[in-house]
Amino acid sequence: MIWGDGIDYESLQEILSTIAAAGWSSDNMAFGSGGGLLQKLNRDTQKCAFKCAMAVVDGEEREVFKDPITDPGKKSKKGRLSVHQVDGGWVTKMGAEADEATSAIQPVYENGVLLSECTWAEVTGRAAIASPSPYVIPEAAAEA
Repeated sequence: MIWGDGIDYESLQEILSTIAAAGWSSDNMAFGSGGGLLQKLNRDTQKCAFKCAMAVVDGEEREVFKDPITDPGKKSKKGRLSVHQVDGGWVTKMGAEADEATSAIQPVYENGVLLSECTWAEVTGRAAIASPSPYVIPEAAAEA
């Protein structure tokens, strides 16, 4: 089946869940990539942004963040941050809890100086994440 009209990020998930619940394989589907998939995906819909969390002004650390009253989902993390793998998931620690020495994220450049050099194979190796097929929606597969 080819479906190419009126698809966006949310409806695509609903369509695939319905197909899986009916016992069909998503391999039977082909989706068009119109405006809904091209223009409605952004850093807000994907909950992804790169932001400043801390600045040093005249030698003093200052937390930098936003906490908009109109959209609590856009609240950002603040201060010193570290990222750690805990029970198979990722956790961000902030402020006094942050532990930069054991953080999964380590500085590569600082003030224009290369701190750590690595090969492309090392980069792709660290980025490898074991995950199920992107075509399987767990809750729909469990119901089928």
